[in-house]
Amino acid sequence: MRLAAAHRDAEWFHNIQARTGIRPTELARLTRAWRNGGPAGVTAAEKPFTPEPATMAAARTALTRALQDVDDSKAQPRLRAWRNRLTLEGAGLQLRLGPDMRWHPYEREDSEWWPCAAADPDPVAALAAAWEKRRESAGS
Repeated sequence: MRLAAAHRDAEWFHNIQARTGIRPTELARLTRAWRNGGPAGVTAAEKPFTPEPATMAAARTALTRALQDVDDSKAQPRLRAWRNRLTLEGAGLQLRLGPDMRWHPYEREDSEWWPCAAADPDPVAALAAAWEKRRESAGS
């Protein structure tokens, strides 16, 4: 993944894909995971795990508070937890806790989850980064 992430040339990508046998979509997803989070980003993309319940509860509390602070007049998206993942239902955003204890942001694209922003130890900052990337993408 490191080699694929370091070279943005399509020929490099296709050469790596052909030599590894990884499906192009999966290689693209893992390459993006490496760019946003290094080796821990790839692990977060591929291997769910069950973290300490207190870690997930603290993240969920921080995110719930941050979402309430954004706009009390709107119905807040529901946070759904599964193993090391917190998904904002209806928002198309997800945070995955990596083995590095950083939160790796994901966005739903065409029914699949894709890494979308740099990982951060603060779940609120990771979510804000994902929303900022989404805003930038919508503006371009």
